[in-house]
Amino acid sequence: MNARKQGKDPNTEHLDRWNNSFGIKAREDGLSREQFYNRIIDSIANVNNEGTASKLSQGIPLQRGVDLLMDRQKVPQDFIANLIGRDQPILER
Repeated sequence: MNARKQGKDPNTEHLDRWNNSFGIKAREDGLSREQFYNRIIDSIANVNNEGTASKLSQGIPLQRGVDLLMDRQKVPQDFIANLIGRDQPILER
């Protein structure tokens, strides 16, 4: 089976892993489904200029588990560097 069918598309793997952290943190925070959807909207829609887009435009570091990304080119390079050659947990505990 090829890598894409196994969920290991090298073109999106880092983006997927970054965004998975968002869902894992929401579960750990005990959010209801509605609260989870609102958190997604807040991050993507840039509500009150506090979403991911504002952080990117202002050069504010992104937070794993807090900021959702739509573009794999925006995944922080230090995040990618920490993953290369290792298999680490999605969220550091």
